[in-house]
Amino acid sequence: MVGPTKVVPFTVSQSLLVCFTLLAWCLCCSSGTAQTNLALDRPAGASSFYSGAGGSFPPTNAVDGKLSTRWEASGGSFPQWLVVDLGRIYSLTSVRQTFYDSDTWYYKLEASNDNGVQIDATWTVLADHTAGITGRSFTDSVSGNFRYVRLYVTNANADWATSEELAAYGSTYTQIDNVVLPPVPIQTGNYIVGAQMCNLWADSVFWDTIVPYPHTYPLMGYYDEAKDISTDWQIKMAVDHGIAFFQSCWYRMADNAGQSPVLASYDQFINSIANTAKYRSDIKWTINWDDNTINGSYVTSVADFEDNLVPYWINNYFVKPNYYKIGNKPVMTIFDYEEFKNEVGGLSNAAAAISYFRQAAVNAGFAGLILITMNNVTTTQNNSDAKAEGFDYISSYNIPTFTELIASSCPTDTQILSEQETAWNNWKANSEVPSIVSASMGWNSAPWAEGSTFWRLTPSDYTSLLEEAQTAMAARKGLPSQMILLDNWNEFGEGHYIAPTAQYGYGYLDAIASIFSPGSDPVDLTPNISLIPQIAVSNTDPPTQLCGQIP
Repeated sequence: MVGPTKVVPFTVSQSLLVCFTLLAWCLCCSSGTAQTNLALDRPAGASSFYSGAGGSFPPTNAVDGKLSTRWEASGGSFPQWLVVDLGRIYSLTSVRQTFYDSDTWYYKLEASNDNGVQIDATWTVLADHTAGITGRSFTDSVSGNFRYVRLYVTNANADWATSEELAAYGSTYTQIDNVVLPPVPIQTGNYIVGAQMCNLWADSVFWDTIVPYPHTYPLMGYYDEAKDISTDWQIKMAVDHGIAFFQSCWYRMADNAGQSPVLASYDQFINSIANTAKYRSDIKWTINWDDNTINGSYVTSVADFEDNLVPYWINNYFVKPNYYKIGNKPVMTIFDYEEFKNEVGGLSNAAAAISYFRQAAVNAGFAGLILITMNNVTTTQNNSDAKAEGFDYISSYNIPTFTELIASSCPTDTQILSEQETAWNNWKANSEVPSIVSASMGWNSAPWAEGSTFWRLTPSDYTSLLEEAQTAMAARKGLPSQMILLDNWNEFGEGHYIAPTAQYGYGYLDAIASIFSPGSDPVDLTPNISLIPQIAVSNTDPPTQLCGQIP
């Protein structure tokens, strides 16, 4: 193929082939009953796409139902991929792929529930034609319960990677129901307790790293985070112990920066709590956009932010009844205000983008926005840029590990308590942006090989930490006097989590209830793992010892 300018004249036989192909999109081959193409007009993204003198060939062309349009990669290099978000989990039965022309194609069809395009191991192979298959249109019988479908082209003789149409067929996946008991909320008065979250738990790639560390084993097992029953259990555990909202990390799909439509990665928990979980109305949730160039979640310009990300967040998240709002103002966190400033081209551009975001929210019917950002470097700077950009509040993800305060790689519990208190006091004294107290229970980077620091508070020491946090909150005004961000609900790979695990059970959640809802007596239920979809794990590596022990 010589790129987008190639023209293939149709013969009569080829025209008939196209007619029969179009008929195949609409009819079931075995019974003649109509099937629904689950990929039709769904959001699609790609590793690259050509746009130039010969025209534009974006990934959405591959799901528009037309064989007269196509996705085409930006050049003849391989591999290239096309991914389609079906919007929810389906029990897939077949996938039909039609290329631009007849050739020998080398490709595989894959599926996942987290769209981790940067890690091939997170994808399940549905059909493998990487040895080569000749023709133009191919239908494969497949099986499995998935939300994302990916065409992964490894070679194509003289052609570039293309797709005139990718169609997926199947039925709605039936979720397990009537297993989790209804949440029983406890009252926390004027306190608003939020739990930060790391949602990466829908495949074996991340769970495998946890296997060597038995203390970290969740009471829910190695649960499949994409499934509603897992979400419902987490909602119940949190609500029963005084947690009012989850703050989930949100990642833009790698290679999606600057493109439309926006596609997310690792948003399986968000999709469940926003749309399908049974108890989604019993808790609120918000997002913390990890705007980091390392994982490809970044923004390329003010225009990319305003035209792509802002409407995506408003239309897909803020409008949900259980998205966390205060006074009809959606609450959202942008992880790194310095990174954001750099990505959009400087401080004035960042301020303009935030101002646009606020007005867009008002135009959509909200009263405005409440925007939080993070300082994970030092507690002594004034955060003047965060103020100039237009953020309302500042907080942190893990203290004291992510600040300059940690005493050593193996600090004592006493040191950790003192260092977190110092962080809160420093923020109050130095930051030009009001600070929201965050409280961390531990750090263990061994599973993800991110260093040698290790510390973990016992539930008893965590109770003391929360008592100190209350004192720090009382010295603040407005929202920071009410809200606390707990770090972290389920960051198992970095050793900071309050979700029930093998070592301390519900200890951290009971501590939260005892401090923010004195006198409450929540029931600590142990889930029946046999009724929760599990991720198969296989890691047999020995654990890494830190501070003279297996953390």
